[in-house]
Amino acid sequence: MRYRIIIAILLITILVLGCMNKEIKCIMEEALSGGYSKKDFHICMNFGCKNKIKLSFSKDEWNMILSLFSRPYEDAQSERHRIAEAIGEMEKIVSKKIHISQRLISWKILFNSEWNQMDCIDETFNTITYLKLLEKEGILKFHRISGVAYRGYFLDCLPHYCATITELGSGKRFAVDSYFYGNGSPPAILPLDLWLSCWYPKGNNGYGGKK
Repeated sequence: MRYRIIIAILLITILVLGCMNKEIKCIMEEALSGGYSKKDFHICMNFGCKNKIKLSFSKDEWNMILSLFSRPYEDAQSERHRIAEAIGEMEKIVSKKIHISQRLISWKILFNSEWNQMDCIDETFNTITYLKLLEKEGILKFHRISGVAYRGYFLDCLPHYCATITELGSGKRFAVDSYFYGNGSPPAILPLDLWLSCWYPKGNNGYGGKK
């Protein structure tokens, strides 16, 4: 009897996750469609993209973001560093617009009902949006956006999403994960294979610099 109950719970869990995955897929497809601009885009928040907020970057804000790419660089690793810096700056600007003073990170959000928090689904949608805005500007020389990555089936690690980019030439994919750090911090950018192995940050930001 006990095993039947366990099996029933597992089946219900699988069905619920299946419905959630369909909804999440629609959310991510919207982000990847790129049907927006720096003057008109949305960000997700409040867990699973429960709320979308329409925003824009001013000319001065956008020029400041682009200035991060003005310093000469000649390789993909340097560009990844600049991408991380740019996403961090966009987060800072957006946070002021929507009045987020401090974002809770990682598992802490599970035990907090505070409005204006973001889970990994929100973070992934927003990161893709920021990446798409950079891509539309035509300043990414060594990378293209390559969709969403998923990991975690409870047996290995908890379910988790992130944005990904692909290095042109080598074809190597990299995870771009903003979830583990405080608001406005550069995201971790690391090889996708490492991220898929249930990588978790330990004292650095994923591209070599200490937090």
